[in-house]
Amino acid sequence: RDLHSSPTRRSSDLSLFAASLSELIASYKEQTGSEKVVLTGCSNGGYMTLVLAKEDPEAYDVLVPICGPLDEKYVSDDQLEALKDKPMFFIWSKADTTVIPETFELPLIKRLQEAEASDLHIFNPDNVVDTSGRFTADDGSAYEYNGHWSWIYFFNDEAVDEDGLGCWDFIADRVK
Repeated sequence: RDLHSSPTRRSSDLSLFAASLSELIASYKEQTGSEKVVLTGCSNGGYMTLVLAKEDPEAYDVLVPICGPLDEKYVSDDQLEALKDKPMFFIWSKADTTVIPETFELPLIKRLQEAEASDLHIFNPDNVVDTSGRFTADDGSAYEYNGHWSWIYFFNDEAVDEDGLGCWDFIADRVK
């Protein structure tokens, strides 16, 4: 599906929305005296994380798109070059049937890797399961949530890359 040309999301509307969000973030940054901005979001928020970052990469210091459906064909080579050295931590589940990893995350990550992205981290479990032990399936195994809900791992501080770096530690290390 083409997210930029759908009837509900025309690119001019998207540009206006992205500009409004950018202005709001800049205003909060000024009001709070913040020096760094961590941009993250889940699902459509992950999409907006990537859209805002590609449109104004210097405004954001750390990116954490969570199951964000940005088709890499909407990221120009120049935009990719500007993004490749941003600290990024991608989160998604291989079982996501809402935002298909092979259509969205994987092609963009492949381009970032080919561009030799310098601070790129990935957490992509096979599925999304309850790790608290509170919710179980009928057979007693961990309850399996919708595969799109990979933000559960983020908010439970359980999103960890292949080297053992947790996403929240990744963020903290980069905003010191």
